[in-house]
Amino acid sequence: MNGQAIGEVNPEITQALGKVVAPYVAEMVGAPQAFTGNHGFAGPPGNEGFGIDNASRLFSVIDSNADAAAYLNAQAFGMSAQLEQAWAVGGHDPENWAQEYGTWAGRIQGIVDKGLDLEFNDRLGDATSENSAGFENKGVAYDTIRTAIGKGVEFIPGVGPVISTGMDLADPTFKSAVMGAVPEAVVKANGEVTYETSLAQHYYQIALGLQQQNGGVLDPFPRLDSFTEAPGGPLKSFDEIASVEPERSLPVLQAVLNGYIVNAGLADIDSFTLAVNGGRDEVLAPEPGR
Repeated sequence: MNGQAIGEVNPEITQALGKVVAPYVAEMVGAPQAFTGNHGFAGPPGNEGFGIDNASRLFSVIDSNADAAAYLNAQAFGMSAQLEQAWAVGGHDPENWAQEYGTWAGRIQGIVDKGLDLEFNDRLGDATSENSAGFENKGVAYDTIRTAIGKGVEFIPGVGPVISTGMDLADPTFKSAVMGAVPEAVVKANGEVTYETSLAQHYYQIALGLQQQNGGVLDPFPRLDSFTEAPGGPLKSFDEIASVEPERSLPVLQAVLNGYIVNAGLADIDSFTLAVNGGRDEVLAPEPGR
């Protein structure tokens, strides 16, 4: 109303809305209730689900308030990381939802990005808009989300196969995984994530799942020590790896971790990666007429 977004007019209800819908992020992108453990979150009668278009619009509404958006988007990145790590730990078993993990993780990443775009476009389309409660641009948005995670967001776990992997959401490793999923210094000037960067982040999530399964370290592998705390130690945080010459270090990280993942027995990593990219593209570049 009058060029003001709900996040500016009523920040309290916007923040409450963000917290209320956060447990349902996985269901928004198609995960069944048997996977999430939730009940009653569905789309309109006759519709199979909430729908990724509706999810993107919902995120855009909550993105009109920076505090609300930081919490919800942090939860979204957390669920995406859980899905990728769960696949690494045991999700590649064809007897479960493995083939869907990548699609869901990619769709979540897509709705975060699309939600921000929609919010910015809404604001630009209204000459009177002065939403000082929202974000100035994507760079600020991602920084704010990272700050929220850094302060210790209490992540909402999925249940079913994700929890069966034994992931500890309070573990610093998981926090590092989520921080690594959020674009920052490795983002182009226009706010878009490069393919090389997103692939390095993707492999990093999977490697952290393997690391957790392997007692907190990764097995020896050529050139891997460049990215670990010490020879034979755990992986450095993604922030630390990307802080020095990311244009050089991230392609090397991508190549090394890809080799490690395949060597660890996850030969279907390419199919999983295609599923992640396909899920993201489904949101950001929908089919004509959708």
